Amino acid sequence: MRTILVTGATGFIGRNLLAELIRSDDYKVRAVIRRETDLDKRIEQVCGDLADETFLAKALRNVDVVVHLAALRPGKSGYPEDCWRVNYLLTGKLLEESAENRIEHFIFCSSVGVTGWRGELPMSENTPFDPVGPYHEAKAAAERLVLTYNDVLPVTIVRPTITYGPGDKDGLVAKIFQLVAKGVFVFVGNGRNCLHLSYIGNIVNGFSLILRQRGCGKTYILADEKEMTMRELVDFISTLLGVSYNKIFLPYRLAKGAMILYQRLGEKAPSTSLPKGTVESVDILSRNRRYSIAAAREFGYDPEFSTIEGLEVSASWYNQLINQR
Repeated sequence: MRTILVTGATGFIGRNLLAELIRSDDYKVRAVIRRETDLDKRIEQVCGDLADETFLAKALRNVDVVVHLAALRPGKSGYPEDCWRVNYLLTGKLLEESAENRIEHFIFCSSVGVTGWRGELPMSENTPFDPVGPYHEAKAAAERLVLTYNDVLPVTIVRPTITYGPGDKDGLVAKIFQLVAKGVFVFVGNGRNCLHLSYIGNIVNGFSLILRQRGCGKTYILADEKEMTMRELVDFISTLLGVSYNKIFLPYRLAKGAMILYQRLGEKAPSTSLPKGTVESVDILSRNRRYSIAAAREFGYDPEFSTIEGLEVSASWYNQLINQR
């Protein structure tokens, strides 16, 4: 039985991955958390800070596989000041200690955002780095660092697209549900740009398949089968909620300029579709993004849920979330 250490265990992907791992008799699961929480009793909780070398050595003792999900994302406390420290430097410490402990497989969760928005579509693992913003810059640097360890530590890099589903509390899709429920949505541009999402069930299945592989320094994009336009996505969410909404179309340059101004003034954006008031969010809502999952298919990845099916399964969760706020 292999022991798997999961960092970022209380996050959206982390909790769902843990739930899947404990269904198998093949794994003993250990979760790195800051303080004890309400995880299944079959999960060993190790409480501490990854920056503490003594704690890190203890957490990695007798571990076979590391799944490194922990990250500091835009909009979270400490961002962007601590972004580089958490997303790059702590990844380096974990890699170093993992190599010393002869870990069999180190799986690093990155982001498709490391290739930016300007690549030829569909973007793939071979699309050059073009990160936008501190988060994706740190993730791109961390990817480069991870690959330097492959000779002494078998590694795999996973790049999920924007992930949604039950348990998502503050992701882009959760925000869109909440905004549509209020009866208005601001599109940046004409709303015809493509958005390629990932249902959480598909992502967990992808990680489960990777855990059965040997690390060999490869990178894989995980996503749903097909993309949707932003307009199609918002319209379908409106249908799921059973509400109509007012459409406002904001030119890209105006939205970008307004967001730069908000940031300089140290203020947040108004309650529109611009999440957390970041310049990057304007690109997230307006740029075309379509990704190839051909590489992931090599190890058997085949998204079980289409985006339409994933949204239908998730609708009750997002409805509950809306009613709680």
